[in-house]
Amino acid sequence: MSDADPIRPYRDEQLDEVADLLALAYHENPIQVVIFGGAGAEALRQRRALFALMLPALLTGTKIVAVQNDRIVGFAHWISHPGCHPSDETLAAVAPPLFAALDEDVMTRVLTWRQAWGARDPDHPHSHFGPFAVHPDAQGRGLGRRMLTHYCAELDRRDEPGYLETERIENVRLYEKSGFAVLSTLDVLGVQSWFMMRPKT
Repeated sequence: MSDADPIRPYRDEQLDEVADLLALAYHENPIQVVIFGGAGAEALRQRRALFALMLPALLTGTKIVAVQNDRIVGFAHWISHPGCHPSDETLAAVAPPLFAALDEDVMTRVLTWRQAWGARDPDHPHSHFGPFAVHPDAQGRGLGRRMLTHYCAELDRRDEPGYLETERIENVRLYEKSGFAVLSTLDVLGVQSWFMMRPKT
């Protein structure tokens, strides 16, 4: 990466800024709307709490950010199988703060969502991509594509297949342009999800 490259490694001290970014960037994602009950201030608070807890405890793979004018405007994470399945000890440690931060009905929907997606996770070696987001006011500038290109280059370097989930049809089109293909679909909480794989090249 050159000095002019907006793609940088994530640093732990960026947690608050990235949690803010993810909470805002996901506010219109269909399944997030269903889980958190809309796009208001309380939904934003709970979504931010979820990501703030996930970042250090569950998103333990490679994390990158996109930076413009000294501001984080994009984030992506990936992790190799079986690391995409948190241990029972990790889940036990993160559960109490999650239950404290989220309303009970929200937590129930979060668990339903994560269990449904987790059940489709391939049982063979792969790299699991996500979350992946660009700040709403920085979209349309090619940052998402640059982060995705960076990820695909890592897949090729490691000779590893890539796997992801999305509930937005426009994202399906984006991922297809990078070599991903739809494996299956599933209705989760009344929202269609697509499960996609990019084979080894």
